[in-house]
Amino acid sequence: MKKFLATLMALCVICTGGLGLISASALSDTSSNETYKEDTGSRASDDIDSISYTLSTSKYGADITLRKICSGIVYLELQKKNGSNWDYIDSTSWPFTNKPSTSGSKSYTITQSGTYRLYIKITIDGVATTRNSSEYNF
Repeated sequence: MKKFLATLMALCVICTGGLGLISASALSDTSSNETYKEDTGSRASDDIDSISYTLSTSKYGADITLRKICSGIVYLELQKKNGSNWDYIDSTSWPFTNKPSTSGSKSYTITQSGTYRLYIKITIDGVATTRNSSEYNF
């Protein structure tokens, strides 16, 4: 249900042009960084060259490099491990139009120790690709 509401909210942001609510600043000043190269065969995955995740105690985000100029939307979710499950903590999303890359980040202060990860959903031409980052311990 949370993912449905977050997706619905992201679509509202696209329809309203963002209204300045989404941070799409370049990533900087991060304590952890991981790059994940795509190797799957779906059409959306074919358009993705690489994803670089960033997660620190004060910020999370992603840089995405595309193989061609594309348009779509990125949904990024911060999750915390709870036993064998991953709980929703926070999320952000941003659209991109006719670009060879896109990046976004959001300020968020992690106040509880634990294991965290980022879940990302990239939708290009109506086809979605989802991935999880590595686990980060704080």
